[in-house]
Amino acid sequence: MARTRGRPALADRAQIDEAAAELFLEQGYEATSVDDIARRAGVARSSFFNRAASKAELLWTSVDHWLGVAEGELLGGSGVEETVLERIASLCDRIPDEDKPWAIVHRDAMGTRDALLAGVGPRLARYEQLLVRLFGGTSTANTTRAQVLMAVVATRLAGERWVSGNGVPLGVHLREVCRELGLADLGGTTGG
Repeated sequence: MARTRGRPALADRAQIDEAAAELFLEQGYEATSVDDIARRAGVARSSFFNRAASKAELLWTSVDHWLGVAEGELLGGSGVEETVLERIASLCDRIPDEDKPWAIVHRDAMGTRDALLAGVGPRLARYEQLLVRLFGGTSTANTTRAQVLMAVVATRLAGERWVSGNGVPLGVHLREVCRELGLADLGGTTGG
């Protein structure tokens, strides 16, 4: 009986992400090529690019997914009057620990620190635009800019605690940071 080797020829994005994570841990981010990842995932190089734009994009799979969820759900209104940051924290409560961005969790072992710094800009801009819309202002209004900046700082601090934490949900960390920074009432309420 013929035995097949490796992963299926039509590997999905999750298999490509897993192959990349394994290789980044084994040989480091810089030493790993797209060809290495495609080979480990059992796909052709062209199939890799059908599922990901670049090796660097793989570092952000979880973040990009949850930003999309946030845009879809938070901009639609919740039907309940609550603060912007509480709405974000409620969504963050649903992010499972296994969705912690592996490239951030293992940044030292994988050597992803520089690549993460290079890719954070577009995600930060996307999050800031979401916050501007949630706070109901314009990106040039002083009040909105201050609200967005404080929300970004709170989210960043909460994210760092979550990534290096012990199973406590991201939303719990965000609420804690907001209390520590005195942001409990930041931005008023939003509702549907």
